[in-house]
Amino acid sequence: MGLAGCAPTDDYWANLRPLVSALVNRFGCRRVTITGSLLASFSIFVSTFSPNIYIMIVTLGFLTGLGIGMMYIPAIIIIGFYFERRRALANGLGMCGSGIGFFAYAPLTKYLFEIFYWKGGLIIIAGITLHGVISGAVYRTIEEDDEEDESDLTTKPRQQGKNGTL
Repeated sequence: MGLAGCAPTDDYWANLRPLVSALVNRFGCRRVTITGSLLASFSIFVSTFSPNIYIMIVTLGFLTGLGIGMMYIPAIIIIGFYFERRRALANGLGMCGSGIGFFAYAPLTKYLFEIFYWKGGLIIIAGITLHGVISGAVYRTIEEDDEEDESDLTTKPRQQGKNGTL
């Protein structure tokens, strides 16, 4: 297997989960997503100047994969902050959205490469990836208002919902 077999896959993102989760715990979903978008966009743009395939594998493969992982994983994590009642449905819709996006990228990339060649197409894709900064900027972590609320949560039993669930 050549170096092309080392390109980021789902396994690559799975290996990034502990690292990105630690970054999210330390810096928050917003900062990690914005940083990931900047890294991915920069890496895609820089790959257009690659003198050989090995540099392109590093920039377009590994660094872009790291950046996209830093965008994708916080997007899944933040859903848990916003939804309690229908968290599974929200996670499912979020995962479907990413699948639809990946499905749409193949014909878009083909079209861009046909019209603008591979370098111009990658520059446009870098610009599209940069829109992740806007997505990350609207993330708002929902936190407790003050410490009294947190102490009340530990001493009071949780109330049951209408259907008998906690």
